Amino acid sequence: MHYHQLQIGETLISSSSYYLSEQELIEFARQWDPQPFHICIQAAKQHQIGKLFASSVHTIAIATKLAHDNLYFKVEAVAGLGIDELKMLKPVFAGETLSLKIELIDKRLSKSQPNKGVITKKMFVTNQDGELKMTFLSSALVHVSDEI
Repeated sequence: MHYHQLQIGETLISSSSYYLSEQELIEFARQWDPQPFHICIQAAKQHQIGKLFASSVHTIAIATKLAHDNLYFKVEAVAGLGIDELKMLKPVFAGETLSLKIELIDKRLSKSQPNKGVITKKMFVTNQDGELKMTFLSSALVHVSDEI
């Protein structure tokens, strides 16, 4: 799918979901965000949240995987441009199953590359109970047509 085929307001709800195990939560945090409340059950119990919770970086990675698994708009992407307005609304816990909704909120032609466009999507990460856990904006450079 190319730039001209995309419509502002279009949404995609992931057809797949992602189960986050305690083991994965701890292993990811040990490597990428080794805060005690992400890697140690006892330390997490002493934290105000009271139990292990996922790193925000891990949640973003899961959202990215869900977006790609669900072919977010089947867009012919060139490159990601950035993440903005990241909001971590509620902690993500081990044992939760996450889903993703994507809404196209903006698009414009690139000023420097006329054969490319810039799209902005709002990402909504929810758990199995429909609780909204995280939102963020994701922008990407995409092909305008089949001419790559």
